[in-house]
Amino acid sequence: MKKTRQILAIIGIVLLLSMYLACLILALTGKHQATTLFKAALGATVAVPIVLYAFMMLLKVFPPFVKNEDGGESEKEGTGAGTEPDAGEAGGSDKD
Repeated sequence: MKKTRQILAIIGIVLLLSMYLACLILALTGKHQATTLFKAALGATVAVPIVLYAFMMLLKVFPPFVKNEDGGESEKEGTGAGTEPDAGEAGGSDKD
């Protein structure tokens, strides 16, 4: 989960920096598309973090799956799913 967050953050940083760089280059060359790209960069400054935050929230709700040795899929350990104690563990009632 932490690695996925880092990857999404890096993607967001690269997207925003590339938009700013393209906007700067077009503004310095005097192209008429500079104004349009500047507006797009301002919109992306707001939209990219919101979309990345939504992806991270979806990863919390729908945890990633890992392949088992037998080819099946199971939830990744540590996601909170299936953390109830078994009957034989502490908290269970074993009557002999």
